[in-house]
Amino acid sequence: MISVADTGVGMDEETRERCFEPFFTTKGPFKGTGLGLAAARRLVEESGGAIMCRSELGVGTTFEILLPATPDVETDELPEVEEALPRGSATVLLAEDDHELRRLMTLVLGRNGYRILEAESGEQAIELARAFEGTIDLLISDVVMSGLTGSELAATLQSTNHSLRVLMMSGTADAAVLDELLPGTNAFLQKPFRPSELIDQVHELLSRH
Repeated sequence: MISVADTGVGMDEETRERCFEPFFTTKGPFKGTGLGLAAARRLVEESGGAIMCRSELGVGTTFEILLPATPDVETDELPEVEEALPRGSATVLLAEDDHELRRLMTLVLGRNGYRILEAESGEQAIELARAFEGTIDLLISDVVMSGLTGSELAATLQSTNHSLRVLMMSGTADAAVLDELLPGTNAFLQKPFRPSELIDQVHELLSRH
């Protein structure tokens, strides 16, 4: 069991019962997607486990994750060494207005060798791109953001960098948003997604010629 607790404001019973629902959030517009806990539940359940929430207003919240135990298997044979996954070396511009999701994606991409430029809006992403002296190989952007949308951001950057690869992601839009971009240079990732799905999509996009 993994237990994570805080001493924050807590949740009332109605909020607690809905906290794992996709797109349910108590944050204001453009301040949260409501996908974080939904993704956490999906990952835990796909691992054969369960996640539970206990909360009390004015006291705090506790999440408990239960994962199945695996018995140790004795063997005289040396374990096979799996081939390491390829690590990246490209520069990635990440535009995502959800702070927690952006932080998680930065961590995952960084651990796989990528250099990350973080932006919390489309406008900030354009400023970073213009100020960056090197080459940006890949744009990863949320579709729906306050102000400039992900599609508008991608089209603006590709107008001056035709080799720029684009990975659009959304929990509400679909792959039709790619129709406005340069053909063969982009891909779509549906939220919520697993870290491995993100890395696989990035590897595939950057390997295109």
